[in-house]
Amino acid sequence: MSELVEIHVHPELNEPTLIVALDGWIDAGGAAETAAETMSGQANISTLATFSTDELVDYRARRPVMHLLAGVVTDLDWPAIELSGGTDTAGNDVLFLTGVEPDRLWRSFVSTAVELALGFDVKRVIGLGAYPAPVPHTRPSRLSITTSSQDVSDELTGLQRGTLEVPAGVFAALDEEFNTAGIPAFGLWAQVPHYASNLPSPEAAKALVEGTIAQ
Repeated sequence: MSELVEIHVHPELNEPTLIVALDGWIDAGGAAETAAETMSGQANISTLATFSTDELVDYRARRPVMHLLAGVVTDLDWPAIELSGGTDTAGNDVLFLTGVEPDRLWRSFVSTAVELALGFDVKRVIGLGAYPAPVPHTRPSRLSITTSSQDVSDELTGLQRGTLEVPAGVFAALDEEFNTAGIPAFGLWAQVPHYASNLPSPEAAKALVEGTIAQ
């Protein structure tokens, strides 16, 4: 296994779904973060592996948070990337890859994540995101799909598909390598009203949770 990750425990899981929600790319209204927190909070999860942020993260861009009490530094919260997992309320095994999006060594990070997924017998990967869109807040949040696999795209229905060129987040690289490795992967993206994209969007988070469960 790569030196980029330390595995703490390797439980026996039955073909878990891997949910990816890394902070740093498009997450309008914090919908993806909220959705991942909601789903992980409903599952009996524990930390299985941690990535070396000393190698992956630029601390000048993502500085640790310093806690002060009457002028005394009581703690430093360092950026983290971790794999957690367990069983949800429906009895399904699930993994969560959460934390900050790596600033460097993307190819090594992706290879390590794929190796971990294969080791845990992951059956599919779903990345979560949300983006500002010209939609009103009076309508339910709609979901879009991105995937590097035409077969995966053909199997999924009821999701919007766009045609455009945009800068990629690390999940695009993860998606490509997961599908190449034979693990179906796709991204679910919730639409958030563009005029409220800086405000919390529980409706978009709810759509992501429901969309993940439906798939």
